[in-house]
Amino acid sequence: MIERLMSKPVAGEPLSFLTAVRIVGGQVSIDDKKLGMFWQAPVADIEVRRDAVGLAGDIALIIALGETRASFTGGFVYDRATNRIGLSTDFTGLHPAALGPLAPKLDRLVRLSTPLDGSLSASLGADGTVDSLSFDVTGDAGDVSIPDLFDESLFVRGVELRGNINGPRRRLEIETATFRLGQPDAPGPVITVSGSLTSAGAGFAGDLDIEAKVTARNVSADQLGRWWPEGIVANGRTWVLRNIPHGVVDEVSMEMALHMPDGLARDTQLIRLSGTGRYHDLEVHYLRPLPPITEIAGTATFDHDSINFRSESGHLGALQVQQSTIDMLKMDMPFQDMEIAVSVVGPLREALQVLDHERLALIRGLGIDPATTEGQVAARFELDFPLLNSLALDDIDLRAKANLEQVAVRGFLLDRDVSNGSLTLAVDKSGMEIEGPVELAGVPLNFHWKEAFAESNARPRSIEARIPLLDDAGRKVLGLDLAPYVEGPVSASIFYTLDRAGEGTVKTAVNLQDAKLTIEELSWEKPAGIEG
Repeated sequence: MIERLMSKPVAGEPLSFLTAVRIVGGQVSIDDKKLGMFWQAPVADIEVRRDAVGLAGDIALIIALGETRASFTGGFVYDRATNRIGLSTDFTGLHPAALGPLAPKLDRLVRLSTPLDGSLSASLGADGTVDSLSFDVTGDAGDVSIPDLFDESLFVRGVELRGNINGPRRRLEIETATFRLGQPDAPGPVITVSGSLTSAGAGFAGDLDIEAKVTARNVSADQLGRWWPEGIVANGRTWVLRNIPHGVVDEVSMEMALHMPDGLARDTQLIRLSGTGRYHDLEVHYLRPLPPITEIAGTATFDHDSINFRSESGHLGALQVQQSTIDMLKMDMPFQDMEIAVSVVGPLREALQVLDHERLALIRGLGIDPATTEGQVAARFELDFPLLNSLALDDIDLRAKANLEQVAVRGFLLDRDVSNGSLTLAVDKSGMEIEGPVELAGVPLNFHWKEAFAESNARPRSIEARIPLLDDAGRKVLGLDLAPYVEGPVSASIFYTLDRAGEGTVKTAVNLQDAKLTIEELSWEKPAGIEG
């Protein structure tokens, strides 16, 4: 009958005058020996019509695919001259797993359990060879599994897919694929994918080359391990999952190129990777057991060998974190490096407690108890170290620079309090230097303290104080009352050094020009205004 529908009418052959053939409420069975599948349509309405180019028709089928049923409605056109078929159909209830034999390699890569609704159009040869196929589908709740990348299936709340297949080029194009992950009562990330998959062989056999752009939104840090495949920047993944336990990645976008020898995901080769991200409320443990930086908000960039965080805000205890960076480098090498630069403002006591933490212990040797200090600090801490499981202080390159304002230290010198300090501080593993104006028991002076931490330094401590004005009242406050021998203002420079044996040396120069000196026992005096 189909032959007659495509032939010219011939007198005496009634069937050659057919214009249409309809099957209503029929059944169709196809034994597909090429794919090794048996297809059945237990309910089929089919109309085939004579057409100017060959044949046209409409179909309404319920197809049995394994234990599932899918409904198809659409139409087709067969072009007799080119021996090609054009097909367009809408469908509901199509289970992707049932199509596995059509592309076994794709089925091994990604398996989706949710039934799909949508439409497709295709151009194919009479032998079933696909020239082109485009699809637009949606799905509800179900599971998606990528066995070679994820240990467990991911639950999806919804799926939307739109793309096409180019048969001669052996290429699958994904215009957009959206996966809404998580449970219905606990929504997870929304992941959007676009890109292409090119096969070295027909039917997606042989090596596979993948280019993709992936965007994920609303990713919780404590669930990041579920969504971050183990083979993508594996070293960076290990560090991030261990040291960023809390927070939200608002959005991360990446572009990548992958090569899969023989289509095996476990042998995936990363050819190219780059991406950016935005996050908030992250908690980052940069050097355990130092206190973490919390409530971090900012952006990130990454590629195949580095991850770079740029933060605009956060907290380090009571300190406010400002512009800061965390760079993980050499991620494609056996051993990685970490570079951290954190800018903070806030209470001086909190900053000194970080430097005095048992992990660093940079302050306790100075005789300063952070609990006795007050003031405000604007500081920048820098840490460089290799990412080793066991990390000694010698492996860490540490630097800190700070401006200290309204500094007060109880019992700092001569059991007197320092107040109203405006100081600069620089500290690293080799030593510390601090200088600026302070008041010692209300007496103004300029202060310069240098501390060397290296054992090889013979004089690890030197302190210089310049007192521009020390009057009678000031000397009494400091316990240096020299009356009646000295009356009136003096200025002084005091230089103190301490050696490794614990022995200190003090050198002092005093300008007595404006002071009156009297030694009655010797009947001697120096009036004010005369050099001394």
